[in-house]
Amino acid sequence: MALVRNSICILALMSSAYGADVSKSSTDLNPAPKKNYNIGFSSVLASSLHKTSDIDHSLSNEFSITPSISLDGGYTFIAGLSGTKDLKGERKFHMGNGFIALSKGLRKYDKLSISASVSAVIPLAEATKDIQTLKTGIKLSPKFSYKTTENSSLSYAPGVKINFHEYKTSLVGSSNTQYSLSQSASYNYNAWDLFSLSLGGSYARRFTYNGNSKDFYSLSQSISFAPSDATGIEIGHSIGGNPLSANGTDSDINIFNSRESGVYAGFSFTY
Repeated sequence: MALVRNSICILALMSSAYGADVSKSSTDLNPAPKKNYNIGFSSVLASSLHKTSDIDHSLSNEFSITPSISLDGGYTFIAGLSGTKDLKGERKFHMGNGFIALSKGLRKYDKLSISASVSAVIPLAEATKDIQTLKTGIKLSPKFSYKTTENSSLSYAPGVKINFHEYKTSLVGSSNTQYSLSQSASYNYNAWDLFSLSLGGSYARRFTYNGNSKDFYSLSQSISFAPSDATGIEIGHSIGGNPLSANGTDSDINIFNSRESGVYAGFSFTY
C-alpha cells in the first residue's frame, strides 16, 4: 500500500483554494491581498484485499501535512511530512520520510503545459534512516500536461533520482538503490466541477551501487469528490510490484489481483 499512501496528499495541492483571494468585508475600500500559501492536511485509510483473518491482511491510516508557498518568479515551494498508524497487530505509529520541493511552470503552448520540479528526501523513517542509511535523495522531474477536452487532460512525467547513502548495502545486507529512472502517466476527467476520475500508471528501474537493476510498476484508478474548494474525498484501487514473472522474462503486470491489490479512501483539507 505504500504505492498509494501519498496519493491523497496531492488533493491538498489540487484544490482551487490554492492562491484564492482572502474574502473581504463590505466595509473594505481596497481588495484584500492575494493569499500566496497553502497548508494541506490529509488522512488516508488503506487496506489490502486479503481476508481480515488472513495473516497477510494489512490495514493502516496515514496522516500527512503539506504546506506550500508561492514565490517570486513563478516558483512554488512545497514541503511534506507524514506518518502511518497500523490498525492491526501491535498498532504502532511509524514516521514517514519528509520532503521539500521546488516547482515552476516553464512553457505553455495552446493546450500543452510544461513544468518541472526538483525535490529532496528528508530521511525520517526508521527503515530509511537507520537501516538503509540514506542521507538524502534528489529527484528531477519535468511534467507535460495536455488538455484533451474541456473536462479532461493527459499528463506525462519522466524522472531521475539519485540517492546518497552512508553504505552501499543496508544494515540487513540488501543492496541500496543508487539511482532510479522513472516515468508516469495519468488521465483525468472532471464532471460537473465536483467529481473527477483518474487513471494512472508508472514504471521505474532502480540501479544498485553494483550496477544491478530491478523494475517496478504501479497502476491506479480513483474517483474523487470535491464538496468545496478546500476539501476533497477520494476512493481508489492500486496494484504494483515486479513486472516480470519468476522466470525473469514473461510479463507479470496485472490490473487486478486479490493477493496484490489494495484499496484506499482518503479525505483532504486545504487551509
